Amino acid sequence: MPEPIFRDSPRSLAVRRLREWIHDGTLPDGSDLPAERVLAERLEVPRTTINRAVQILQTEGLIQQTAARRRVVCAPGSGSVLGATVLVIAHPLDDPAIELSPYLGEALTLGVVCALRSVGLRALVVDARETDAEQFEVLRQQRPSGVIVTAHTAPTRVNTTPYRALLDAFMADRVPVVLFGNELDNGYDHVVHDHRSGAAELVRFLHQRGCRRMVPHFIGTSDGSDWCRERHAGYMDAIAELGLTPEQPLLTPDFDDGLIDLASRIEDGAKRCLGFLLDRFGPNQANAPDAILALNDHALPILSASLEMLGRQAGGDVALAGYDGVWPKVRGAELRPEAAPVATVPIDFFSIGHALVQALVRRHEDRDLAPILDRVPAQLRFS
Repeated sequence: MPEPIFRDSPRSLAVRRLREWIHDGTLPDGSDLPAERVLAERLEVPRTTINRAVQILQTEGLIQQTAARRRVVCAPGSGSVLGATVLVIAHPLDDPAIELSPYLGEALTLGVVCALRSVGLRALVVDARETDAEQFEVLRQQRPSGVIVTAHTAPTRVNTTPYRALLDAFMADRVPVVLFGNELDNGYDHVVHDHRSGAAELVRFLHQRGCRRMVPHFIGTSDGSDWCRERHAGYMDAIAELGLTPEQPLLTPDFDDGLIDLASRIEDGAKRCLGFLLDRFGPNQANAPDAILALNDHALPILSASLEMLGRQAGGDVALAGYDGVWPKVRGAELRPEAAPVATVPIDFFSIGHALVQALVRRHEDRDLAPILDRVPAQLRFS
């Protein structure tokens, strides 16, 4: 289960309670905010804690400082329409990434929404692909309490220049921006899955099973992605730790997802990969690798079929380890049960959603923090 957003921090609890009082009318719109001393007594916290909590609510537009040095309650709807709402830029439901990671769209967004609710904030979820720059500009003018970007793949266009300019505009307005993934690096706060530790744990597990020649696998140009570099770094960490010799990565071509017939898809993919595996796993290779760390669980049926064409047995001669934790829900799993990974690494999108909100809260509490990069720990799952 994800860790609580607040670990009983007095400042965080004060922010949440004051925000609730503003929303439920305990502190009416347009009224003077009670003195810090009074609030400190009611909440049983130091005045310095109240002072900092009020500053945070001022950045959210829930409290305004007048020229006469009065602090006035500004309930949602009286000023900034989205003053207590976080804009969540999410994956389109038909994004190809959703098929590769089925829980990406649902669990990640659900984790964000639940975590926001726990701290007294609302979520406005928008489709990254269906919302254009002009519509985002209208939302920006309403000054949301923050922006969380869960959509980060190419089809969403969030990593293109117009969207970067949009996110920069939010930040210029002092609206915190937190992104899932680290494809964009422009001073934003980020939350990522810890691919490095996940790959290292897989290597250690395979070593315990007796594997000594473990090959990391990548598809197409994926090895140039930040998360793939992190995976390979984790592989190298564990190989060095165990005193083993690293293997050159196994690069295979993209698989043809246009084939509807699963058997044809697996056979076609296996044949396309055959030449890339031949010099490692061919029948004349006496010292062939004994394990493959597949890029993801979806590659396992095709890798298994390709090994079989070379006279190798997945799960026997060659241990297969997966990633993403979606086996056996991948296409073709029912046709190639021997391709089941000995271990895989689920990506806990729900916990990542909570971590995104944690980062947003930290940014609200301290605007002077260096850019945040939080890694959600990886954990193995065994077959």
